[in-house]
Amino acid sequence: MHYTTSESHFNEFFETAGVGVTDWRKLPEMFELTGASDVRAFCRKYNQKPLKEAYTYVGADAIPLIRLPEMYYIVAECEPDAQKSADALNAVRFARGISFADEVRTEHYDDAQPMAGVTRTQTKRINEIMKEYRKEFFAEGKLFFFLKAHNYETWLGCGVNSMTKTQYRMPLPDDEKIHGNNN
Repeated sequence: MHYTTSESHFNEFFETAGVGVTDWRKLPEMFELTGASDVRAFCRKYNQKPLKEAYTYVGADAIPLIRLPEMYYIVAECEPDAQKSADALNAVRFARGISFADEVRTEHYDDAQPMAGVTRTQTKRINEIMKEYRKEFFAEGKLFFFLKAHNYETWLGCGVNSMTKTQYRMPLPDDEKIHGNNN
């Protein structure tokens, strides 16, 4: 799991030059830009120390298994009606501060749409959902499973020329090999 990314990847992930200019997921409360020559965006999501006194209830440091935005993304991915799908996706975007003028529109929604930095061409629907996954779940690992489910061969910041099924497969833990719990 990566808690940092380069400034250029951060700007592209959060679409800071376009629709993401008002997205609060990229604000200084969530990310800290560090470094002089090699500027990095550091995710503050797991730095709970400054909040400890304010959040003393049980589970304050827990990570949820599923959140409401993820449920909206699942609806957006599975809904056969393009407008209902886009409405589900836009509901999260609007709640995150993205302008109503920058809503995801349904023109060519289920047509193939090449995307910069991605070798496998997906539909506009899948690309828009993927962009939201990488904003909403930064440093959580959920994007990996989305990319795996859609057979992305490479993506922005991947570091591998072409992912294979073997590379997407997580290694079996040593304890599972030793104790034979690998059915």
